[in-house]
Amino acid sequence: MRASRSSCSMEPVLRARRAPAKAFSQSVDLRRWRGHRLLSRSHSQSCVSILLSNRGSPTILRVLTVAGEFDRFAAPVAFATITFCVEDVAFELIPAPSIMDYIKQVCVTGDVSTLVNDENLMETWAAEVAKEIWEQKPQFGAIHVQGLKDAADPDAFADKLVRSLIALPEEMKAHFDTSRAFFDSRETGLGSIYLFQSGDGIEYFDKHAHAYRPVNVGHQSEIGTSECEGFYAKSFQTYNALHYEGTYAQNGHGHGNRAHNTGYLMARYRIFGKELTFINLNLHSVPFQDVSEIVEQPEVTKAAKLRQQQIDQLLENIESEGLKDDAIIVAGAFNAQLQETNLLSDFAHTQRATSYAKTGEDGTIEGIEQRDREGRKLVTVESQRFDLHTIHDWFFRLGRGQMVKKYNGELAQVVFGGKLLEESVFFRPSRHYAIDEHSNKDVFMRNLCPAWADRVLYNHRASDLFRHDSFCASGLYYGLVADTEYVGQHKPVALHASICLKN
Repeated sequence: MRASRSSCSMEPVLRARRAPAKAFSQSVDLRRWRGHRLLSRSHSQSCVSILLSNRGSPTILRVLTVAGEFDRFAAPVAFATITFCVEDVAFELIPAPSIMDYIKQVCVTGDVSTLVNDENLMETWAAEVAKEIWEQKPQFGAIHVQGLKDAADPDAFADKLVRSLIALPEEMKAHFDTSRAFFDSRETGLGSIYLFQSGDGIEYFDKHAHAYRPVNVGHQSEIGTSECEGFYAKSFQTYNALHYEGTYAQNGHGHGNRAHNTGYLMARYRIFGKELTFINLNLHSVPFQDVSEIVEQPEVTKAAKLRQQQIDQLLENIESEGLKDDAIIVAGAFNAQLQETNLLSDFAHTQRATSYAKTGEDGTIEGIEQRDREGRKLVTVESQRFDLHTIHDWFFRLGRGQMVKKYNGELAQVVFGGKLLEESVFFRPSRHYAIDEHSNKDVFMRNLCPAWADRVLYNHRASDLFRHDSFCASGLYYGLVADTEYVGQHKPVALHASICLKN
């Protein structure tokens, strides 16, 4: 059962009443002025004038006495006894009983490359992702998408996707008053959306100014521009990969070879004083270079080695950016594959199957087939097919994927090496799905081996915030979005977490 607990304090109230020039005195922590933004301040010998904006309506407050250091609005400040009045209206700040100690965040990542030609399916995907977020009523949400460049018109597709995620769902409009989005349809094909229940107390990092700036309240999105303030994009490589349609390769590849880009899109935020970096990632996605690799049984396939190099490059860039003190969440298409050679070897052993190689005219291996003692096909593997025949869907669903979890070791060097961390995977593989013609339910495709390709990882600093105490730890959830719905070949993956704001 998903944990949905969150703790947030009652908002402070700026109370006004008509009165003679009489002031109220109130002890208050200035961090509690949620809903008011510091615009400017001026000092004199006897007072401090503070210009505040209450949801866009400027109000001048003349503070006659201030005890303690008045520091920058978003930074921790000393408790101050404030006495103030404006003309004949006296103001009293009623602080909340306690500062917000925790915020709930939901991060979702999903590849949309197979949705670009089906608007109805895209809307279903967006509705499920939006539901995953608004049902938790988080203070903060993140949506990372990959595969924009598969669309004939990436900008138009991105625009529809943003509207389907933010503008159309009534629950999203009611819950979040601020969002920032950037869809890099030119270079990486990645898009990131960050949603805030309130824009107050939220800052984004301006890389050029090397400083944090307050986010503007309201919904902002940039689509198709070469860059966007607060976002940083970098490509690894461009490569060609097959695009599949249908449950079997022989049903047609649909669109054949397509150019894919790998890279990442980074955004940094200071959320109620905590610095968090979010990285939308897309790694090399070709599962293996040729079938002969399965016969040769290398310890690491060529494709897996390339993905590892890209992760290492990302980690080096994080280090060079000086982000070691930030909490970092990396959510995207890691495109990690199962260790297919080990899986097939174990399968042949347990089923007492005999393996046969299919060779082409030039002697190269084009496929592998495993048969039982009666000659029945158990496994067929070709460059465009991975099929366990009668048990295919059952085998990969069994125990929510736990039967094949031991082959999910491609990211072990990253996770077990302590570079990044991941919650335990207790959900079935996120790829690759199709609709069964007879049952009208989603089933695993037989073109590629199912895999946990979509992942959400994080560093030790983020783990400390997630596990600060038992309350935070109880808010952790990691699993599939749209578990029972067909939303395309790739199911999104979500991480829910309570983030501790206490020092």
